[in-house]
Amino acid sequence: MTFDRVILMVACFLLTAMVGIGVYQHAVAFPFYLENPPASFSRINQYGKSEVRFWVPVQAATLIFLILSLIAVWGQTDLRKLILATIGCYLIVAAATAIYFAPAIIAWGKMDPNGPPLPELKSAAHRWLILSWLRQAILIVGSLLLWIGLAIYKGG
Repeated sequence: MTFDRVILMVACFLLTAMVGIGVYQHAVAFPFYLENPPASFSRINQYGKSEVRFWVPVQAATLIFLILSLIAVWGQTDLRKLILATIGCYLIVAAATAIYFAPAIIAWGKMDPNGPPLPELKSAAHRWLILSWLRQAILIVGSLLLWIGLAIYKGG
């Protein structure tokens, strides 16, 4: 097994782990956080700091291994295209998270949970969750592209 293949396998593992954990969060945790705003928003703060301590290193490691994979297999045109597409998916999700998803969830976590339930909050939370599933779908596509890349890897 070559070093290049190991790098690519680690990138696949990290991105797939992000996808799996993300699907779990979308199916279990996020609906719980968003079910009855603003009262349910108090649950966001229960896990907020641990979420940051987990996601920042995982995302950094994933991006590093994606870039290392790209460098390692640069000479394989088809594989290079797949990894570039995967990085593109990753960057789209990272940008959307930084611009929309993270600021919204942080703001909701700071709201008074004893405030009155407002229909616009429930609507905004529902929209956030639907759009976040789209974000998750983009990561799934990126992960599948990377696994295809691993399947066509020719060795270095």
